[in-house]
Amino acid sequence: MHVFHIPSWFPNRHEKLSGISSENLIRCISDLYPDVLNSVSLIQESSYRWLLKDSNLLKEIWQYLFASKKVVLHKEGKNLNYLYAPKSIVYSNQLGFNEWEHDYNFHKRNLEFCIRNFGKPDIIHAQVAYTGGYCAYRLHQEFNIPYIITERYAPFPHPSFSQNGKLVTNVLTPLEEAMKVVSVSPAFAKVISDCTGREVLAIPNFLDENFFKPASDPVSTTDFVFGTLAVTYEPRKGIDLLLKAIRKLKDRKINVKFKIGGGNKDNDYINLKKLEDELQVSDYVEWFDKINRADVVKFMQSCDCFVMPSLSESFGTVYIEAIACGKPVIATKCGGPESIVDDSIGLLVNVGDVDDLVDALIHMIEHKSDYSEEICRNYFLDHFSKQVVTKQYMHLYNNVVNK
Repeated sequence: MHVFHIPSWFPNRHEKLSGISSENLIRCISDLYPDVLNSVSLIQESSYRWLLKDSNLLKEIWQYLFASKKVVLHKEGKNLNYLYAPKSIVYSNQLGFNEWEHDYNFHKRNLEFCIRNFGKPDIIHAQVAYTGGYCAYRLHQEFNIPYIITERYAPFPHPSFSQNGKLVTNVLTPLEEAMKVVSVSPAFAKVISDCTGREVLAIPNFLDENFFKPASDPVSTTDFVFGTLAVTYEPRKGIDLLLKAIRKLKDRKINVKFKIGGGNKDNDYINLKKLEDELQVSDYVEWFDKINRADVVKFMQSCDCFVMPSLSESFGTVYIEAIACGKPVIATKCGGPESIVDDSIGLLVNVGDVDDLVDALIHMIEHKSDYSEEICRNYFLDHFSKQVVTKQYMHLYNNVVNK
């Protein structure tokens, strides 16, 4: 079987955790199923902003201007090909730039290169309708290759892609016409189904159980340590609610430490730091910058409990990162987490309820021994390991291709 993958986001030198779930899936299928050829269609620079962020701007611009106009192939092993579209920088939509058509043209170029060199794929797997699913739909029309979409973009429908409460055509039509649509949780699947009027499957995100695992030599700490990791500090992550909960813990003179980080130092971060100062809880909080995957593992291993009181999550990969490392979690009843957390591995609190969050934090501190590393780890292995989840995707691929 030959799968042509179109991830809407993918880890890159500027955003190392962007689209990490897509990378996990592709790499694990490649590792576990050596007879499956995986060709991954990528865009070199996902946004013009990346060039402007780089510390060596002149060198970046010079390299871009004189870069090759050919598709760049990077092979990993015998069954994993990365196809990089040349000069695929994206400009601002406010300047009249059509990113939908731009992305389609470059993914088409990658597909044509793929067909010439490796043969016609049996199936296209797009990650998220915007814009990967749209491109898969267009390529299906032109090359007659069946496609599926895994939708993981929350909230859904995103305000940017809905008009008068309805999905825009570029999102709706690809979802309607796909051979199968997959979501990452039952709750999110229902939301998508209600918007599109079609059946949506639920297959969870997963992790490599050999990479995310408990520490071989745990380090004991005096204070109870809560960890919070988010790739963005946007309001829907609920970190402002966590800071308010920390204030209530401080009022009760409960000694505890919070490690919070992973996002950009943008306006959302500045607003959270202002709130931290207003609440006078800086002595309870330790902030950290963006970290790579190896450091995510170390971070999870160093915490006593992971907490993130999100307002909306299609799934919540950070929660399974924690339980894979043997740590209990505190999450909210916001969609995705309900399909992850049960009483044996953590607590679910009401969305936006600071008092409920405070109660959960205190419960976790007082009942630390109730949540064993072994139970958390085994729960992860049974539900979210690569062995369990990739098997579901391979079954889906075979059903679509052989239909």
